[in-house]
Amino acid sequence: MKPPTGIGALARFHVHVGAQLAMRAAAPLAGVPVVAFLVQQDPSAAVRAAAAWLLGPSGGPGAGLSVAAVALALAAWSAPRVTAGLAGWPRHFPVSEATHRRAALAALVTAQTPLVVALLLLAPLAVREAGGLDATRLLALPLVVVAAALASWPGEPAWRSRPPALLALLLLAQPGTAGGLAALLLLAFADRLAGPLPSSVRTRRRPPSPLPTPFLIALRALGIAFEASPLLALLPVGAMSLLRLNNDLAPAVAAGAARLGGGLGVVVLLTTLAGRLATRRPVWPWARSLPVGSRRRVAEDAALLAAPCAVPLVATAALDPLAALAVAACLPTFALRAAGAIRRTAQPGTGLSALFPSEAALLAAWVAVLPWLSLAALAAAPLAFRAAAERDRRQKVSRWDELHHRAVGDPLSWSAR
Repeated sequence: MKPPTGIGALARFHVHVGAQLAMRAAAPLAGVPVVAFLVQQDPSAAVRAAAAWLLGPSGGPGAGLSVAAVALALAAWSAPRVTAGLAGWPRHFPVSEATHRRAALAALVTAQTPLVVALLLLAPLAVREAGGLDATRLLALPLVVVAAALASWPGEPAWRSRPPALLALLLLAQPGTAGGLAALLLLAFADRLAGPLPSSVRTRRRPPSPLPTPFLIALRALGIAFEASPLLALLPVGAMSLLRLNNDLAPAVAAGAARLGGGLGVVVLLTTLAGRLATRRPVWPWARSLPVGSRRRVAEDAALLAAPCAVPLVATAALDPLAALAVAACLPTFALRAAGAIRRTAQPGTGLSALFPSEAALLAAWVAVLPWLSLAALAAAPLAFRAAAERDRRQKVSRWDELHHRAVGDPLSWSAR
C-alpha cells in the first residue's frame, strides 16, 4: 500500500494522535459512570434512565449542555497535547496554516470518540423508553464535537474564534433545524477566524549573567537542591545545639560537639550536592579537548560545592566561633575531594562514589576530638587539588557515553505529562 502524502499523511498522523488520546480518556470516562450506576439499587434502570435523559425528548437543554460540557472538557484536555511541538519544525511542511489547523482539529475531534461511542451505545436503550429516541441529538453530535474542538483551539488570537464556537454549542443544546443551520454557519465562521499557533515562545531579553557558563550549567543541573540542601545540613548542627542546651557539658566537650555538628553538616551538604551533580551533569570527557585546564574545571566545581557550606558554618559560628573556624579550615579539602569524587572512572550518571562521604565523615569526627587536625586538613588541600586534577586528566576524550535522555524536558514526550 502506497503511503499517504501531503495533507493525507498529516491528517493521518493527527488522527493517530487523537486516537491515542481517546484511548487514554476512555478508561476514566467509562469508569466513573459505571461506578455511579453500580451503587444504585437497580443499575439497569439507572442506565435506561440516563439514556432516556441524554438522548430522549425529555432531557431538554440540560442534557444537551451536559454532553457539550463533556465534549468541551475532552477537547480542552487534548488541545495542549495535540499542539505540543506543532509551532516548531512542522511549520516547514509544504502545507498552509489552514491545513495544519484543520489536521490538528481532526485530532481534537478524534479525541472525543469515547463520548460519541458512549452515546451510540445508549441509543438502543433510549429507543425502548417512553418518548423514544430524539434523532436530532445524534444528528447534532458531529457538530457538537467540531464546536468543542474549535472552542478549545489555542490559536492566536483565541478571542476571535472561541465565542462563535461556544455560541454554536449553546444552540446545539436543544437541537433543531434552525438551530442546527445557525450552528453550522457559526462553526464555518469560527474556522475562518481561527488563528495559527504562536510561531515561538515569547521570551524576554535577559541581561547577561555575571557567572561563567560552567557555573550556570552546574546550577541548572543542581536545581532546587542548591537551595534546599543547606536546610538538610542544619540537622547535625541542630542536634549538637540541643545536646549542648540540654546537658551540662564541659567547655572542651561542648566545643567538640559544635565541631562535630558543623563538620557533619558540611559533609552531608557536599555529599548531596556532589551526588546530584554527578548524576545530572556527569563529567564530559570531550571537555578535555577545550582550551581549559583540568585544574580550572576542578576549581570551578569545588567552588560551587563549597559556596552553600556557608550556611552550616554560620550556624556553627552561632554556637562556637572557634569551632566554626576549625570546620572552615577543613572545607577546602572536603570540597576538592568532592570535586574529585565526581570524576570517577565508573559508568557516568551512576552517582557519587561512596568513598568520599566515608572519609569526610571520619575526618570530621577526628577534628571534633582533635581540633589541631583541621590545620593538617588545610595543609592537605593542595594534595587533594592535585589528585582531583589528575583524575580529571585521566578521563578518556574519545570515550563514548550514552546519552541519558530526560523526558521532563521533551515537550513531545507522553511520559513527561
